[in-house]
Amino acid sequence: MYSPYSPNLFEEYLLQTAKIVTPNSGRYSFGTVITKNDEQFMTLKVEIGFME
Repeated sequence: MYSPYSPNLFEEYLLQTAKIVTPNSGRYSFGTVITKNDEQFMTLKVEIGFME
């Protein structure tokens, strides 16, 4: 089955209905600094949810 698809319409739909959610930092342990081979990295976590 072929379904017509418009990337612009899908992008607009996501921009209108999606939101960025920041999870609990203690529960998911993100936002910490990690050092590897004399380089520092920060762990990040972002979730995308849909508005009701």
